[in-house]
Amino acid sequence: MSFSQKILVPTDFSPASALAVDAAALLAKQFGAEVTLLYVYDPSLLTPFFAVPGAGSIISSVDRTPEFETAARGDLERLRKERLGDIEKVEVIVHQHPSAAEGICEIATKGGCDMIVLSTHGRTGLSHMLIGSVAERVVRHAPCPVLTLRSKTK
Repeated sequence: MSFSQKILVPTDFSPASALAVDAAALLAKQFGAEVTLLYVYDPSLLTPFFAVPGAGSIISSVDRTPEFETAARGDLERLRKERLGDIEKVEVIVHQHPSAAEGICEIATKGGCDMIVLSTHGRTGLSHMLIGSVAERVVRHAPCPVLTLRSKTK
């Protein structure tokens, strides 16, 4: 039985997600696996929100998606160089999806990933109820095993 050959590491660029990137780097070095570094974002959050009815017609709406994706890809490349520099094969993906968890599972399925490594922010109580847990939803719906790492950073 062989270990994972393709590891997916979703990141939100938080200190907590750096833990998962480091863990994936260790696993990839140990077992010669490929790493896919992923950032999922909701494009609807880039659209200006106008509380006043009719204000949208006064102010022209600009599509910020291309420049946002360029910036996100640059951040992923920087993260790859800083934390995954020793890994031979690293793929960087910026993916649009309204749900981070579903987007992660979608990329894991399409990419034929053998494992997902992600961190959890460790939210509990009201913040967990209001914000939810991407890690929890990924664990429930992933097409492959998921290694979750609880971060102490907030």
